[in-house]
Amino acid sequence: MSMENAILELAAAIRELAGSGQRGVGMPPAIAAPYGAAHVAADQVSAQQQAESLKPDAELEHAVEKVEAAAKEEKKAEPAPAPKEEAKAEQPAATLDYKADVYPKLVGLAKAKGKPALVGLLKEFDAANGEALKPEQYAQVVARAAELAG
Repeated sequence: MSMENAILELAAAIRELAGSGQRGVGMPPAIAAPYGAAHVAADQVSAQQQAESLKPDAELEHAVEKVEAAAKEEKKAEPAPAPKEEAKAEQPAATLDYKADVYPKLVGLAKAKGKPALVGLLKEFDAANGEALKPEQYAQVVARAAELAG
């Protein structure tokens, strides 16, 4: 999205520069008077030629239009962001309750395999105790506890 905005801003700046025919438009009459009519006329012709040379170039306009069209197509072609795997994993974790779901599995593991198995499981999830587990870890902890308990 920011790339498209940058392209559009640059295209607008190019148009502005290409379309400004105000640069080098001769001297003001008060300054030109001391030089005489011949100089003023020459300056006016020169200013007209310079202004014509500064008119927007058809090729430049075409290039700007192509860039803008490409930016719009790029925006349309961007696929919608796919749901992250983490979001899918968090949904089941959100439905689990520590006291109702996780704690009984931890107690069951401790009874089946002993305290060292429970401590090892908690270390796998960087938790000092069951209450230190994060809610997004509940589903994984329950599955791993069932696997270890056999």
